Amino acid sequence: MGGALGNFIDRVFQGHVTDFIDFRVWPVFNVADSAVVVGTILLVYYSFFVGEPFESEDRTDALDSETIRGS
Repeated sequence: MGGALGNFIDRVFQGHVTDFIDFRVWPVFNVADSAVVVGTILLVYYSFFVGEPFESEDRTDALDSETIRGS
């Protein structure tokens, strides 16, 4: 969120995103873009490998015969 917000603020106030890291042997990039990419990778990793799988609840147990008959 921080990277996306940083890019948004740069675009609103400057009209472009400020690139400020230049290693001369790698394309110029900014920390905000890096944060967006790293955050997305972590979110995908968490959702596939760390998070608990979604389990749907079986609602048939909650209904008894009186509810089904409409009494």
